[in-house]
Parts: sequence; C-alpha cells; structure tokens
Amino acid sequence: MISQRSSISTAPACEFFTFTARAANEAAELVAQSHEAPLYIRLRAEFRAGGQLEYSIVLVDSVSDFDTKVFTQGLTVFVDETSLRYFIGTRIDYEEDTPLPRFVIEIPSASTSCGRSESFSSCPR
Repeated sequence: MISQRSSISTAPACEFFTFTARAANEAAELVAQSHEAPLYIRLRAEFRAGGQLEYSIVLVDSVSDFDTKVFTQGLTVFVDETSLRYFIGTRIDYEEDTPLPRFVIEIPSASTSCGRSESFSSCPR
C-alpha cells in the first residue's frame, strides 16, 4: 500500500514499468517539441463503467504534489499514487507501423483480456 505523501517522491522505474527504446525515444521527442510550457509525461489508470480499468499516457503541463516521479531511460514520468500499483510490470511500447501511430501499454498482470493491449494516441492533451 502506498501512503499519502505531502511532496513529490521519486522511485526507480524497474519497480514499476519499462519503456521500450522506441517508446522512450518517441516520448522524449514529444516532450522536446514543447515550445510554450514544459510538458511532463503522466501515466494514469482509471476505473470506467463496469469496473474496467483504462490505462493512459498523456502529456500534461503540471503535476501534483502527491505524484511519484520515476526516472527511466532518460525520461521523467509522473504517476499518481492511485495509479502506480496498476503499472507494476507493465511494458510501454510505441507502434509507428499502423495508420495511427500510438503508444501501447502491455499489462502482463491482467487476469482477463480481450486479446489486445490498450492503445493510446501520442497527441498531447
């Protein structure tokens, strides 16, 4: 169980998730393209209708004091405390050989699956 924190904490990525080299390069490029305000990579897991867990990777312009900051492969990634446990063991890849290039979050701990990984657009919000 993760306890409440009053400031951003840091953790090694190997405890939680990994990015493939392709995904790390794409994420770094998206962050570097930000010319207005600094952008940060955020991983989130949220429950939707029917109890289904939805995973996302987004670029945000601010972070919370309660986020965990994870350094991995040259990236700084933020994850909220609630989502952190759902990313344990995940592998994040980037598919560019599809009509819509996207990040793919592979969840090995999922007990049921529809046969495909959840995929997300790489466009910033």
